[in-house]
This record gives sequence, structure tokens and C-alpha cells, in this order.
Amino acid sequence: MASVRISRAVVAAALDVLLCVVGLALAVVAVRSWIGGGGEFDLGGLVWVSLVVVMSRFPLVLTHQSGDIEIGFATCVLVFLVLTMAPVQAFSLWSIATTIAMTTQRKSWRARALLMR
Repeated sequence: MASVRISRAVVAAALDVLLCVVGLALAVVAVRSWIGGGGEFDLGGLVWVSLVVVMSRFPLVLTHQSGDIEIGFATCVLVFLVLTMAPVQAFSLWSIATTIAMTTQRKSWRARALLMR
């Protein structure tokens, strides 16, 4: 009986999709909880979402002979949101922002799926 070998690329792609699906499911639960608890998407929320989208669009790029290094500072906004807002509201705004940012970027689908989580 012959056994089927699954390549590492297939396993890696499946893991990326799995992480994306789990992350999106957690985001949907958080946003529903936030909106259901009386949360509103006001002007401040729009500013934070826009800031995360812009910061993820233009990361700091350190060039090197062996390859470039991208450093994103959008997670700094997440830390600030968690320190200044309720955790559910901060995670909801972050989830909305990263979903918008990753769906509008010109990266491969696997990179976007992995970074969206």
C-alpha cells in the first residue's frame, strides 16, 4: 500500500489558511461583542483604523545585501489602544484595521493571510 506524501509547501499553506480563519473568527466574535455591548464606531475609531492602515502600508525598510528587513510599527497602535481603551474595543478596532490593511496590499495571498491573524 503506497503512502501519500504531502509536501511542506502544502502544509505551510494549510497552516496559513488555518491561522487566517481562526484570527478572523476571533475578530468577528470580538466585534460582535463590542457592538452588542453598546460600542460605537465614532470619529476616533476611524482615525485609529486609518492610522493602522497607513502605518502598515509604509513600514520601515532596512536594506542589506542579503535581503531587506521590513519593520512595521502598526503594532505600536495596538499597544496604545489596549492601554487607553477597553480590551474588546481595542481588539475590535485593530481587527477591522488589519483586515482592511491586508486586503488592500499588493502582497501574495499567503503573506496577507498570515499577517491578517
